Amino acid sequence: MTCAKRVRAEGVALFSGEHSVVEIERCDGPTILRTEKGGGPISEWRAASAFRTTAIAHASGARLACVEHLFAALAAFSAQEGVSIFVRGNELPILDGASAAWCALLGELDAELDLPERRPKLVVARDGEVVLGLTKYLFFSDKTHLEISVALDWNNAGSFATSLATRASWDGSRAAFVAGIASARTFILARDLAQFETSGAGAHLPETSFVVVGEENVIASGAPFSADEPARHKLLDLIGDFFLHGGPPLGRVEALRPSHAKNHQAIAVALEKGILRE
Repeated sequence: MTCAKRVRAEGVALFSGEHSVVEIERCDGPTILRTEKGGGPISEWRAASAFRTTAIAHASGARLACVEHLFAALAAFSAQEGVSIFVRGNELPILDGASAAWCALLGELDAELDLPERRPKLVVARDGEVVLGLTKYLFFSDKTHLEISVALDWNNAGSFATSLATRASWDGSRAAFVAGIASARTFILARDLAQFETSGAGAHLPETSFVVVGEENVIASGAPFSADEPARHKLLDLIGDFFLHGGPPLGRVEALRPSHAKNHQAIAVALEKGILRE
């Protein structure tokens, strides 16, 4: 394995409040993720249960939380191969609450080493659907195009939320992700804020890294809020969750009311049924 330039990110973690450091290098071979406790190629990691995020576990005993924003950026850069990541800590830093900061770091590597846009390893092999309670995932086979879309349901989220956009989609291109999806920040409904803070999350974060959707307005600092930002963030999360399983897949995927836990469950079911395959 040969390695070249290294980029670095550090900051506070969303849930644990710990300070974590991430070092990323451009390397030959499959993309590798390691922590101080162990790790290996992304294909060796598995989804683990976590509160409002994606946590992953490795047979070495290593566990890492809040990986979805980095994974979404890796997916946009077609980086199933060519990257080595080392994390000091048990949770990735929240940074900007989205994927723009991770894309900027990968862009620094790309500027010198040209990370290519590759065909996805995962494909939608046949049309099908996975229904998990009120959440539904539709899969459509397409040998030439990649499209991921999400639809949110704001009906029980308060009067202001019903004015927000319900849909967002991605055409699989790096440029579209960087320009339209990467900056969409983590959001939470105001009614869930107490539970969120009780868990110890959020109090230590910069206000620019997340958005609070209230009954009558939205609270956001830093970048201006847009009505489709929550939908774009849900899309970002789905893209990142797909990356853990070798995706996003070639074909079309539509997700209604997605969540991290349901994303991983649906992908596992689709693989088991042969709707998805490598």
